Amino acid sequence: LYTLAPLVTGVPERIAACCSRPRFIYLMRDPVERTLSHWWHDVRVTGAVPPPARLLAADSEYLLASDYLRQLRPFVDTFGRDRLFIATFEEMVARPAELFGEILGWLGLADCDLAPDQLRPRNVGAGETRIGRFAAGPLYRLTHSAGWSRATGWLPWRLRAGKTQSDWPR
Repeated sequence: LYTLAPLVTGVPERIAACCSRPRFIYLMRDPVERTLSHWWHDVRVTGAVPPPARLLAADSEYLLASDYLRQLRPFVDTFGRDRLFIATFEEMVARPAELFGEILGWLGLADCDLAPDQLRPRNVGAGETRIGRFAAGPLYRLTHSAGWSRATGWLPWRLRAGKTQSDWPR
């Protein structure tokens, strides 16, 4: 959402005010796949199905989010192209270890070995195969609501994120 221009503005300027040399990693996705994923997310969260005209409207959030040039231009203008590492989601899925190594190199960090499970992409696809009969139902909406966040806000983040003790860093 930091790059959802023109719906969200002034983000690069606010970042520049508190951080003089930030770096950004920006993952793009096939615009059609990204739009479908966005739509499935809205279906799951709200249970509503926006009409196709809303999806294709010129000022639609669905289309604006996939206009990557528009989203990145303010960051390039403010910080310079060298401050952005740009890759695609498809590249991340196809070659996760290599891309991770490139990102570490770009950040000036030492390479490290990760277990294959740590490189396995999660949330791959537009979600249509995971929707299921009740995914957009009341329990899903409850556990993804602002009220749920407030009610569970006192819990340690590991519990809120559904982490088990075996998932915790050592």
